[in-house]
Amino acid sequence: MELETRSTYENDINGDGLGGLGWKFGDDNDNPWKINGSYPYLYWQ
Repeated sequence: MELETRSTYENDINGDGLGGLGWKFGDDNDNPWKINGSYPYLYWQ
């Protein structure tokens, strides 16, 4: 499912060159998002 894929949130969407959502994945306040086969969630959840 597209909403469960990390690249949907951080990379170009459909190769249109408009860019993705720019979400940053990691374990700190500068990169607060995580994903593990489900929908994205904030690292502190």
